[in-house]
Amino acid sequence: MKPDFKTMTTAQLRFYVLEHRDDQEAFYAFIDKVHEENPNPTWYSREDLWRLTELLPELRKKSTDNQD
Repeated sequence: MKPDFKTMTTAQLRFYVLEHRDDQEAFYAFIDKVHEENPNPTWYSREDLWRLTELLPELRKKSTDNQD
């Protein structure tokens, strides 16, 4: 039985996707969640996607800086 992706946090989804790399439904749920947090995304390469743990704080800082 799959978890309810809509109730998972971004971090939980990221972990799930990394543990279940063939689960496309989870991957798309993760991307949707990231897009919800940053509706004006910067496009990254496939390699950057797996560096998302490092990129999210950077994106959050940019988002905070833009709100000032």
